[in-house]
Amino acid sequence: MTFKNLTLIAFATVGCFAQAAQLATRTDLNNILGGAAVTDDFEGFAVPDFNQYSFDGVLNSSKVTSFGGPGLVNSGASYKRIGTKNYPADFFVSGHHYFQMTSKTLAAGSTVLEIDYTSPVIAMGLDVMDFSSYSGNVTMRVYSASGLLGVVNVNAPGAPDSKFLGWEDANGIVGVTLTGTHLWSPVIDNHEYGTVPEPATMAALGLGAIGMARRKRKA
Repeated sequence: MTFKNLTLIAFATVGCFAQAAQLATRTDLNNILGGAAVTDDFEGFAVPDFNQYSFDGVLNSSKVTSFGGPGLVNSGASYKRIGTKNYPADFFVSGHHYFQMTSKTLAAGSTVLEIDYTSPVIAMGLDVMDFSSYSGNVTMRVYSASGLLGVVNVNAPGAPDSKFLGWEDANGIVGVTLTGTHLWSPVIDNHEYGTVPEPATMAALGLGAIGMARRKRKA
């Protein structure tokens, strides 16, 4: 069987678990990504409990702030403030228990927070919330290299509660935007994602699919 055929089978295999659609739960996301998931949980920021720190600029793996870095997030994603800057800083990192946050979280100093992926991902998901005593609508727009893939609207509860937002697309997601209804962006945590497999990986998936099919026939 040729490499081309293996690749086609691999694409079909990936497609079985990564069609273009919204993901309802984090379990759905983990079932797609398996052990290939990368997670940004923002716990690397040295922000004390009950406090909030701020910084300017794009947040990526090379970012250095006065309270940590580099390596505050993984190299596969970058975070940007988009639109009118409503506060002196581009980003805010909240420590544990700040407005009842149960973990460290990230928010932009504008209505929109953008996440760009270094390489296209087959699936992504994150928790969105608001500060305690606040709540508001969150709109997530998901993009491929050719344009808008889909739009999801949810109501983000106030901390300590949160809402999961996720999306899958076998052809690749290149970025998402999160738009809120306050002067600050939606508050996010536990951003999990996984890249589109390389051709060799897809071929291996194809071989695995062939092996499973053969075992089923023999059984």
